[in-house]
Amino acid sequence: MVFKVIRQYLKAADWAYIATCVFCSVLSVITLISLGQTAGGFATDAFDGSITGLGSYRNAFVQGVASLLGLVCAIVLSCIDYRSLARIWPVHVVGTWTLVLLTLTHLSIGPLTLGWHPEGTDNYSWIRLGPLSLQPTELAKISFILTFAMHLDNVREHINEPKTLAKLLAHILATVAVVHIQGDDGTAIVFGTIGCMMLFAAGLSWKYILSAIALGVTGLSLIIGFFPDVLKGYQVDRIMALLYPDQYPDIARQQLGGMTAIGSGQIFGRGFFTDDHYSVINAQDDFMFSYLAECIGFVGCVIVLGALFFIAIRTLTTGLRSEDHIGTYICTGVFAAIAWQIIINLGMNLSLLPVIGVTLPFFSAPAMTSSKAVSRSCWLTALRPRRTARRAASLTRLARSAPTQPAVARATFLRFTSSASLMLRVCTCKVASRPARLGRSMMMRRSKRPGRSRAWSSTSGRLVAAS
Repeated sequence: MVFKVIRQYLKAADWAYIATCVFCSVLSVITLISLGQTAGGFATDAFDGSITGLGSYRNAFVQGVASLLGLVCAIVLSCIDYRSLARIWPVHVVGTWTLVLLTLTHLSIGPLTLGWHPEGTDNYSWIRLGPLSLQPTELAKISFILTFAMHLDNVREHINEPKTLAKLLAHILATVAVVHIQGDDGTAIVFGTIGCMMLFAAGLSWKYILSAIALGVTGLSLIIGFFPDVLKGYQVDRIMALLYPDQYPDIARQQLGGMTAIGSGQIFGRGFFTDDHYSVINAQDDFMFSYLAECIGFVGCVIVLGALFFIAIRTLTTGLRSEDHIGTYICTGVFAAIAWQIIINLGMNLSLLPVIGVTLPFFSAPAMTSSKAVSRSCWLTALRPRRTARRAASLTRLARSAPTQPAVARATFLRFTSSASLMLRVCTCKVASRPARLGRSMMMRRSKRPGRSRAWSSTSGRLVAAS
């Protein structure tokens, strides 16, 4: 049974998509090994020099294991109907958001720490158990995408009605507010962009979109200019350091170092295992791109960014070919999560945006980032419709486009495959005169006369009127 499931997955998988995800994960592990070598390598005994632990290579080891686990999770999830995952929303909503709320307690019970923050960060959004750590908001993103996709599917016919739109916005703002209270405003911004992109995909009117953009820009400008106390002190300092780096040298040092590392890579980079790497603060997570650019240069960066945006665009095109609205909304949400994390992280590394703690998908060292990116991306191959399903969906849409007078409300299309003897029923219809012969296909063609449709039989070459 297990081998049958794996064989079905391998047959239906998008191998270009999976190979690109694996390429990014492998390159991430190599980069972390390089960082580990620069930081001192293995832990050794002070007396005899024997190796006592992974030391600085721990991040690389954990990243590799997490990527493999992500791929396994993707295979398991791809065997489950995504509609079923959306329908059992109470289960994953309670599970994931309970973990998120637990981080607000800041409790320490033995080896368990709720609300832990990694060294070099200032948000307490992690749960730590001994050497293992988990960021619950990464799981909550998947839950939010599933639940919001189901919400949109239920109200898609009335999405531009004020009452319906208010409920959808409340759904988004509730999640953003919880993550903001947690202290991880970078992730809160990502949640907001996911919700907005899914609303756009569901057909939100442009008058609402343009109004929201105008209000957002105006509100942010007023907050920064006249009400800076609304933001936390370090958030204001980071924004001002971006605008006036000479006046905030300590805060701007991280981004200036990142840009210096990017520039020092020049065209082809310095290589991974040399001794003259430029020191970059938090190179293993938020500023992984800066260190990677120093190693592989401009040419390598073009390849890496091409791979990342290939994953994002392939995710979006998978949604456009999905068999139903829920699949489209899920793919749009995952596309928004990947694309906006890439854009924000690149903005941080290039000093175009303030540092807000958003990691680079597939590359940054928190293992949860890589594992979740691999699992949710490869899982989307399950949403890619197969050839027969795409043909069935196109025929269904064609049949629905025919005139729908009472006498011609339904039509039947039968298709038989001689090799597998499989009958695919596309839609139901009433056909007068002769049925189609086995082994041949029929297709609908709209009639110029109102209230009538015609079926072209490729077997007899006749036009058969449906009455």
